[in-house]
Amino acid sequence: METDAADLAEAMLQAALAGGLELRAHKPHFILEPGPRPIASALARLQIESGPRVSTLLHRIVTIDDEFSRLFLRLLDGAHDRDALREALLEAAGGGQAAGASITAESITNEEIDRVLHRLARLGLLVA
Repeated sequence: METDAADLAEAMLQAALAGGLELRAHKPHFILEPGPRPIASALARLQIESGPRVSTLLHRIVTIDDEFSRLFLRLLDGAHDRDALREALLEAAGGGQAAGASITAESITNEEIDRVLHRLARLGLLVA
């Protein structure tokens, strides 16, 4: 029985060292299903103001490479439902905050909002 536990511990350690397994002492606080008023981590919202690289709740650095997602991430403070997000994105696009980006009324569909929310959630950026 002790050998089984030692073998399992060794196998888990080797898998973690190879990058195939993440060992954690605590469960990270993030969600995979965005709520009605999505919230991104405060750190990610702060970091996105300075550039495209943000820290995730999985202790990784990711690059948010498109203007739509960067603008979107800034708005995820829990004060906006999906309709309010769409309106804020349209206002920002019309106000020139999305200069150089291809953000249009046609590109800000409910499906696109959900797609981006789920992408940000999978990256470990949403807390609610």
